[in-house]
Amino acid sequence: MGRLVIVRHGQSTYNALNLFTGWSDVPLTSKGKEEMKEAGSILLKEGFVSFDACWTSYLKRAIESAEILLQELSLTSLGIQKDWRFNERHYGALEGLNKAEAVDTFSYKTVYSWRRTYEGRPPLLKEDDPRNPKFSDLYQGVDPSLLPRGESLRDTRVRVEEAYKEDLVPLLKEGKTVLLVAHANSLRALCMVLENIPEEKMDGVYIPTGIPCVYEFDRDLSLLSKRYLGNGEDVEKKIKDSLSYSWNHR
Repeated sequence: MGRLVIVRHGQSTYNALNLFTGWSDVPLTSKGKEEMKEAGSILLKEGFVSFDACWTSYLKRAIESAEILLQELSLTSLGIQKDWRFNERHYGALEGLNKAEAVDTFSYKTVYSWRRTYEGRPPLLKEDDPRNPKFSDLYQGVDPSLLPRGESLRDTRVRVEEAYKEDLVPLLKEGKTVLLVAHANSLRALCMVLENIPEEKMDGVYIPTGIPCVYEFDRDLSLLSKRYLGNGEDVEKKIKDSLSYSWNHR
């Protein structure tokens, strides 16, 4: 039986400032680091003392989160494998902008569509915009034609599903236990794939920070179960709180 544990990275500096983060490569806050230490403690209490592989995106907030988790689990020797396709959704021209100001500029309905719906895509970056990933050293080994200048959740799902099938499926088919530390929207996209969630329901799918979620599969990779780890009441409260404040925490 293969097991996949997903964890959304802890609070980043842009999260704390209520800015669209996307592919902006920003670090964790002290709160974000504590969230990951707590997630590590939860994993230990639930008996997850060993993993066969750990994957993250190319972004430092996910990598730093994974490093903290592995340190809490005394698994630093496991190492971290990275795939840019697990990156957060690219928010295009919204990257680095304040979310409340974006609402004032474009309207609540428009920004909601860009953030929460399956098809909504924010304005793309111009080719010469310094925020274009092709100018970043992180992606010099990636075909520039594959790098986005803005994405819908649909766009994000395409690359996340590719990475899942190439990086994780072979391990899960072997019955391995895999840890994936990623982002709100890349994990939303993956949940859509794993749980066969219809696109019209995706605006209600939210991934809270710091709560490990376990997927278990049979040998054919059919989903057997999904469960959040930790105290049930605490988990439920954090998910409800996350949903209540989701507009300000993405």
